[in-house]
Amino acid sequence: MKKDEFNGILKEMIKEEMQCLTVKNEEYTVGSEDSLNNFKSVAEEVGITPIKAWYVFFNKHIRSIANYIKTGSEKSNEPIEERIMDARNYLVFLRALIQESKKENNG
Repeated sequence: MKKDEFNGILKEMIKEEMQCLTVKNEEYTVGSEDSLNNFKSVAEEVGITPIKAWYVFFNKHIRSIANYIKTGSEKSNEPIEERIMDARNYLVFLRALIQESKKENNG
């Protein structure tokens, strides 16, 4: 694949991910101003850290991607491209959780 085509894919992914993140983050924050509310509230409910809650959600997407790689087929109604997009967006959430934690620990 030529660089121009690859860069086009990257640009399209970034655009789609931003749109998806905006829509889904509204749903997941349940009216909270905190973009990380979903992980924090689930963590509190089950007695784990927000990063561990994040991992549970993230792992679902990774398992789906791994299954696609193994079988070459999509087992759900969500296309593999959306699973990849979700996984990348979840990495943004992880970075935000880590940065917030560092900020809290440094006072």
